[in-house]
Amino acid sequence: MTIDTSTLGIVLTGVSLIASILVVLMPRVAARIRGQRVIRMHVKGRRPSEERSVSVRRPIDGLLWSLLRLVDLSGQTFDRRVHILRRLRSAGLPQGRVNLFILSKILSPILFAVAASLFVEALYGVGRWQAAGVGVVAAVLGYWMPDVWLTNTILRRQMRIRRNWPDALDLLHMCMRSGMGLEAALTKVAREMRPSAPDIADEFVLTVSELNYLQSRRAALENLADRTGLPAVREVVTALIQSQKYGASIAGTLQMLARENRARRFSEAEKKAAALPPRLTVPMIVFFLPALFAVIIAPAFINFSG
Repeated sequence: MTIDTSTLGIVLTGVSLIASILVVLMPRVAARIRGQRVIRMHVKGRRPSEERSVSVRRPIDGLLWSLLRLVDLSGQTFDRRVHILRRLRSAGLPQGRVNLFILSKILSPILFAVAASLFVEALYGVGRWQAAGVGVVAAVLGYWMPDVWLTNTILRRQMRIRRNWPDALDLLHMCMRSGMGLEAALTKVAREMRPSAPDIADEFVLTVSELNYLQSRRAALENLADRTGLPAVREVVTALIQSQKYGASIAGTLQMLARENRARRFSEAEKKAAALPPRLTVPMIVFFLPALFAVIIAPAFINFSG
């Protein structure tokens, strides 16, 4: 069976275009949906429709667990599942999707290998052994793709939190300076920062819920630092724990930490601006200078040849 090369190129171009659009739009849509779900569950309480969605999700989890047992994933230790759970929490993803992530690590090598083998065999007409070799390489890449995607998601989320963290500290400082308690201040800041920083808003809403439900307030605050994995958040958590332990005022400490984080963000922006000229050297040599030489030399060459 032969496949027309032009038709295959059109199909692959369309698939690439759709994938690019999904990659651009899905993080924003997922962040908006996740923020609305967190607000409904932890502020307004669960609704009957959400109870039905949970009841529908349980059979899906059972099906995933059955598939995992079929491929003999009993070797997945408890520590490994806890590690995946922590990474999903750091990425801002639902914590009940550990089975789905493990299943993706199983299915992605198969899908990558089959797709790469069919693509190479249909487009370039290579033999089966060459296509099988390409499939093995694609399977190795497919096995690491879920981990790479999750790591990139965590890094992007940390970058967004780091960028808006000084503003959150300023708002938290003003709320606590006005006499609000910690829970009320976090709720107020989460509500105000929902449009500009949904990740920080989600973390504050979860922290308020844990402060209300957990017996140890220290554990609730430490969970906030563990989920974000940022030193700046760890500093604020340590200050909040010490203030509650010794009964000290936290408003002045928050103001100082907000000033330090703002100065740190400004220094990082200066470092990026200073590193821009060396990074532009290679693109200018490779892309700009040949075009510039062609524009300068082409008229003289045309006159000389004429």
